[in-house]
Amino acid sequence: MHVKKQRRRDKSVSDRKIDREIYKILADLRYATIDQVTELLPEPPLENTLDNRFLALYDGKVLNRAREDSFDPFVYFFDYKGAEKAAYLGYISDANRWSAEKVRVNHDNEITKVRLPLRVKLGTRLTKWHQSKDELKDIGDYIPDARFTIDSERPTLLEVVKANLRSSKKNGMPDLAVKLLDYDTLEIARTLVLMPTEERAKRFIEILESIPFKHPGKIWVTYEDLAHEDIMGAIWLTPKDARTGKLYSILRPKP
Repeated sequence: MHVKKQRRRDKSVSDRKIDREIYKILADLRYATIDQVTELLPEPPLENTLDNRFLALYDGKVLNRAREDSFDPFVYFFDYKGAEKAAYLGYISDANRWSAEKVRVNHDNEITKVRLPLRVKLGTRLTKWHQSKDELKDIGDYIPDARFTIDSERPTLLEVVKANLRSSKKNGMPDLAVKLLDYDTLEIARTLVLMPTEERAKRFIEILESIPFKHPGKIWVTYEDLAHEDIMGAIWLTPKDARTGKLYSILRPKP
């Protein structure tokens, strides 16, 4: 049986001009594939240039990478050396906190798949984005996957669902529904819930319909295929409008 050798990750790596752009983008997105980084570069790199550079930074323990399936592209993020460099350049505030956070590859990159088109299409209208636990701990007992602000409106929360929902021991409701009840008391514009499939989105909406939210119109649910196709489109359904099928858009929140 042939056993594939692990790559050596003890190589020295000298600084290159492109590195600052890579650090800046990863400091912003946190978790990204090479293609996602390429989309935000000011100039498109030569063929294979960025692939080779990411590999060199990985071998030098500047970046780390992971994937959950051998057919998936690698998702890159800061290793400790990279976090230190990014902190030195002023792109992040604390290298220790960045390198210590647990990585859930598919889940965390799904957040990037939401954020990237919002950033590209909204530009400066996307005024704030918080994703680390330290940035979100002021919310309360429950912490969302991200919080962002468009223009000067109240914040929007984001919940990305990958795993099966667990039921609360107290009331039998899914834990996510318990979180949404807590968010229902906050001064926010809405909570976006991204489910992995259409069927799971429908089932979750049915669960939410039976829960007495004060503001059911502020819970927006969709699924990945629609979000990947056009996250700015009218793809969001609320438990308030589940019977009519009225859909909402981030750009036009009041249909």
